[in-house]
Amino acid sequence: MIKDLVLAKEWLPAAYSHDLTDQPLQVTILEERVVLFRTTNAIKAFKDLCIHRGAALSLGKVVDDCIVCPYHGWKYDDAGACVKIPQQPPGRAIPSKAKAQVYDCVEKYGIIWVKMNREGGDILLFPSMTNILTQDSKRFAPTLILCRQQLLVS
Repeated sequence: MIKDLVLAKEWLPAAYSHDLTDQPLQVTILEERVVLFRTTNAIKAFKDLCIHRGAALSLGKVVDDCIVCPYHGWKYDDAGACVKIPQQPPGRAIPSKAKAQVYDCVEKYGIIWVKMNREGGDILLFPSMTNILTQDSKRFAPTLILCRQQLLVS
């Protein structure tokens, strides 16, 4: 359960873009385990929990733009809906409540940003920082702190 409901409405940095490969990545945001994964067109952020048996989705894999649970193979599409239950007989409908919890996610400025609560606004437009946030500039790694409508770089 997210404890800080104020920060949950803000866009929070989750990982550098170059840290997310073709494998799911587990991060912790506001004491909540979150799985990040790439699809063909976007980056997705889900609660790192399969609703079937509680396995960490971050231990699974990405197949056809879906994340697949490592335990029983439940497959979730990019909207969080379960689209395949391997043990279910063919022709039986998947229950509508079989879905992962999805968080808003965007990739900007070389960083993956996640908003834990659907309330709040769009991501803030910061001044261009492409010159300091490139993968090659490991010598200078800025610390970004999002503070209500302001970005501080130290």
